[in-house]
Amino acid sequence: MGNQKDSPLNSNLLIDFPEVGDGRGILTVIDQQDQFDWSIKRLFFIRDVSDGVTRGQHAHKSLQQIIIAAAGSFRVKLFDGKVWKTFALSTPSRGIRIPKMIWVELTDFSDGAAALVIADRPYDENDYIRDLVTYLDMVG
Repeated sequence: MGNQKDSPLNSNLLIDFPEVGDGRGILTVIDQQDQFDWSIKRLFFIRDVSDGVTRGQHAHKSLQQIIIAAAGSFRVKLFDGKVWKTFALSTPSRGIRIPKMIWVELTDFSDGAAALVIADRPYDENDYIRDLVTYLDMVG
């Protein structure tokens, strides 16, 4: 569906966070100054997701975010109005950037999975596009 060559989903959306480990465990470092160019305004977790449930199912008009598998694993499906792209997240050392105006769905949560979401704006219901048909009309 659509022309994959022109898709904004072809840009490098994955972010690898540095890790430091020793006999005491592993420290994963998320450093806003070095890893992304916007200020963190909100953090939240999605967890205890029941089997078969899809989270997200929306796009944001302005908000940018990074999603990380803080525990367990899940899939992140992105849609730019033409192309769908799916990413599997299973480690806190890798996240995915979600630009504004990209439809996002989170699926296939493993037992004990937790998604950490880092956002560049506080919650604003008016920023959400919660209907896929409306989204498709907006992205043309």
